[in-house]
Amino acid sequence: MEEEEQAAKLDRELNAAYRSLRTKLSTEGRAALLTEEQAWLATRNAEPDNEKRAKLVQARVKELNARAAGRWVARHARGAELREALQKPV
Repeated sequence: MEEEEQAAKLDRELNAAYRSLRTKLSTEGRAALLTEEQAWLATRNAEPDNEKRAKLVQARVKELNARAAGRWVARHARGAELREALQKPV
């Protein structure tokens, strides 16, 4: 049950970060974010390991929050951050 509660908490954080960034974007930016998020969700949902999935969500929340705050400087940083999250010992 604790794992489910953690997953629900991370989903709430993810949704809040997504909404925060979305409010700062133009119509075109929101459409691009939606497409990006759908692709990211497919990647997350394809990960069978719950702990790795949680790390993916944590990295995504961090990215979305940074972008909303104007601190996200390089698109390629996302890939590096996700790889790093997956390589950390469980």
